[in-house]
Amino acid sequence: MDTETMAQWRWKFYRLALHLNVVVLCIALTVLAGIVAPDPYRIPAVVILIALSIYLGYTFFRNYHATKAWLDAHATPKKQKDPEQNQA
Repeated sequence: MDTETMAQWRWKFYRLALHLNVVVLCIALTVLAGIVAPDPYRIPAVVILIALSIYLGYTFFRNYHATKAWLDAHATPKKQKDPEQNQA
């Protein structure tokens, strides 16, 4: 992989890591809202946060698969080892 492609990969990985952190934070806020939120706001807050978590999770998986396909296309293939060398 050349340096430009490696730089693109770093930014794609950074973006995915941040996106996953937002998904996990949103799920944690959903649990926290279910426990701590005042009664009149508890159900709407939990429903909104669950919907947001599902949407963010969907977009994360979509971006993850797109990035994985990009990486498969740009990755340097591994060199095959000679099977006779492994037996010696």
